[in-house]
Amino acid sequence: MERGEASSSQEIMTTLLRQEQDIKKIKSLVQDVIATLNKLLVAQGKNRTRPTSQTKTPNPVAQPPKLSSHLPPKPLKERVPPKHFVPLPLDQLLLTLVERKLIALCGPTPLLPLYKRSRNYQEHEHCAFHQGPGHPTNHCIALKRTVEDLINEGKLDYVPGLQICVSSALRRRTTTYVLDVIVPASVDLL
Repeated sequence: MERGEASSSQEIMTTLLRQEQDIKKIKSLVQDVIATLNKLLVAQGKNRTRPTSQTKTPNPVAQPPKLSSHLPPKPLKERVPPKHFVPLPLDQLLLTLVERKLIALCGPTPLLPLYKRSRNYQEHEHCAFHQGPGHPTNHCIALKRTVEDLINEGKLDYVPGLQICVSSALRRRTTTYVLDVIVPASVDLL
């Protein structure tokens, strides 16, 4: 090696060492400034943490998306106990209620597309109250609620265990049925 080359490589090494020392000094000065600023912010009552871009993490992990804090949380729905309706044959009761003009039938319902049907939808069943498919008349919640409302309003009376005698002319004997019956409130059974 020539002497000129050796001196220039020594100069380069010396320069690099000085730059490395300068970089270390600058890093320590920046850390001191950050620490001083954090102390000032704490003294003012404002906690400031370092942004995640300045912290050293060995393996960056995807953070879950933060929920927006400006929207109030939705209240949880309270569980309503299931409603127990009066046990009656609604398909027979519906005809009586319509004849006495206590209720009116709903208009025919259009056939819903598959994605709008409830999971309890039964295409082969027909509801006389709704005049369309979807569920049997005896399972119609809307009709059950309507009957319950009529009972609560006093327009109907619920008579459990009423005995009805039916005589058959063909068999020449009388059969007694024990039924739960709804009668208009104005009718006196005794």
